[in-house]
Amino acid sequence: MTLTYSAPPISAAPKARLTLPYREEEVQYVNLKAEMRFGCLLSMPPGEGPFPTVVLVPDQGVYDREGAVDNHPLLFILGDYLTRRGIAVLRFDARGASVTGGQLTTVAETVTDVQAALSYLRTRPEVDLNRLGVIGHGLGGNAALLTAAQALPPAFVVALAKREQAMVDVIQQTPNPGQTRAIVASMLRQSNADMDSLAARAHLAHHPPLPRLPGL
Repeated sequence: MTLTYSAPPISAAPKARLTLPYREEEVQYVNLKAEMRFGCLLSMPPGEGPFPTVVLVPDQGVYDREGAVDNHPLLFILGDYLTRRGIAVLRFDARGASVTGGQLTTVAETVTDVQAALSYLRTRPEVDLNRLGVIGHGLGGNAALLTAAQALPPAFVVALAKREQAMVDVIQQTPNPGQTRAIVASMLRQSNADMDSLAARAHLAHHPPLPRLPGL
């Protein structure tokens, strides 16, 4: 008896897509500082809102809104999980990916991209401005933390598997002098138990904070 193998016929019918229990909207926002337009997907829970909302930031690289790592669509899975639980999610195509132009960016430039995403979301009536935050993965987590140190910060940030970053870099990338002094004063008080806030500020008067990095 001879056994033969025949490949099953390939169906020309399109693959069925499961109906999601929330709505999705293709949107774009503009980073005016970089003069760039970003393609993104906004997923909204059922109802009118306003909803707690997050911007998902991928790791450093040419990642689209899926944020796939080794074919594992990390940001899609995270965004789906959050939206099913009542949280609106914005996932954007990073520079150089999909419909977004440009090239691979630095963390400092990613911070401005995230700020622009937050500015866009603040124009949406479905977004709860008091619960608008950022979740970043890898160096996207670093960008999320640095976004919190800028003007008009998010209400909260979550850093997933962020890369190690020296505190001096955080200080240098904080544009507000008052915030910079507060960070350094807090560090001084933590390392000097006998130093109160007045003594810490007096010390800073003689040792000003580090200058900002170029371009920030």
